Amino acid sequence: MLMTTYDHEVSSVPVLFIVFNRPETTTKVFEAIRHSRPMRLYVASDGPRPEKGEEALCAEVRKITEHVDWPCDVKRLYRDENLGCKMAVSSAIDWFFENEEEGIILEDDCVPNQSFFPFCKAMLDRYRDDDHVTMISGTSLLPAKSPIRESYFFTRYFIIWGWATWRRAWEKYDIEMKEWPKFRDNGGMYRIYPNHYFAHRIEDLYQETYIGKIDTWDPQWFLSCHLAGGVVLMPRMNLVSNIGPDGIHSDGTRLRLHFLPTEDIKINDLVHPEKVSIDIRKEKRLIKNVQHLFGYNWLKDHLYIPGVINAAYSLLRGINRKRWRYARFRFE
Repeated sequence: MLMTTYDHEVSSVPVLFIVFNRPETTTKVFEAIRHSRPMRLYVASDGPRPEKGEEALCAEVRKITEHVDWPCDVKRLYRDENLGCKMAVSSAIDWFFENEEEGIILEDDCVPNQSFFPFCKAMLDRYRDDDHVTMISGTSLLPAKSPIRESYFFTRYFIIWGWATWRRAWEKYDIEMKEWPKFRDNGGMYRIYPNHYFAHRIEDLYQETYIGKIDTWDPQWFLSCHLAGGVVLMPRMNLVSNIGPDGIHSDGTRLRLHFLPTEDIKINDLVHPEKVSIDIRKEKRLIKNVQHLFGYNWLKDHLYIPGVINAAYSLLRGINRKRWRYARFRFE
C-alpha cells in the first residue's frame, strides 16, 4: 500500500465519489482517493442509458470502485435506470449529506493531488460555522504566477471540479431555481460580476438550465449560494486537474480548462486571509484568466463588448431598473 504524509490527517473526512461510464478517468481518480485512505467512502453511480449500450462500461466502472483495500466504511448508491446528470448528481449529494455533516465531492474526471484532501479538512474545520463560506474549491483558475501572499482567497466564481462543503450549505440547494426569474430580472448577475460581458455569459448558462435546455445540476447550486450571500474559498494554487474533456456536456471548446497542472499546498504553512471578504483585484485577475481559458475573444472581452454593455446597462438601469433586462442587447 502506498502511504503518503497526509494519510493520518485526512482519514476522518468522508468522500463522495460520483461515477458513470468512463473507466479510464475513474481509475485515476479512484487511485487518488485510495491513497488518501478515507475512513468513509460513498460511491454513487447513475444507471446506463439503454440507447447508448453503456451497460458494460457502467459495470466496469462500478467494479473499479470496489477495490477498497484499506479500512473503510463504504456505502453505495447504484441506480438501475439512468436519471441523467441533473437528477443523478444532485440526488447523490442529497444522499451524501443525509448521512454526513460535511465532506468532499469528487466526480469521475477530477483528479486531485494528495494535498487537496488535508486542505479540504483544514478549511472544513476552520469555516464550519461561518455561513458566509458555502463551498471549498480544489480547482484554482488563477494565473499560475499570481502575486498573492495568502494561501487561498474568497470569490463569487464557483467551480465544482473537486470541492467540499457542509450540510448546512447544501440544505439551501434548490434544483428548481424558483428564485431565478426574480434574481435575473433584478440584474443579480450583473451586481455580482463587474465584467458585464462575463455576467451575460453566466446568466445565459443559468437561464438555459432553468428552462431545461441543459440537463445539469451545478448552476442551481451556484444560484443557491449567491442567494445566501455565499462565497467560495479557492486555493492560490490548483489542486485538482480535470481530465475529462469528453464528458457528456463537453462541446470541445473548453480544452484549455482541462489537464491543468497541480501543485501541492503546504498545509502546515497556510497563510490565512485576514477576513472572509471579496478582494476585487484578485477576482478581476481570476475572471480575466477564466475568460482566457474558456477561449473568449480577447478583443470583444476587453475592448468593445464590455464598454457597450456597461454603458447600455447603466443607461437602462437609470431609465427603468425593472425592465432593463428585456431592453439590453444580446451580443454573441
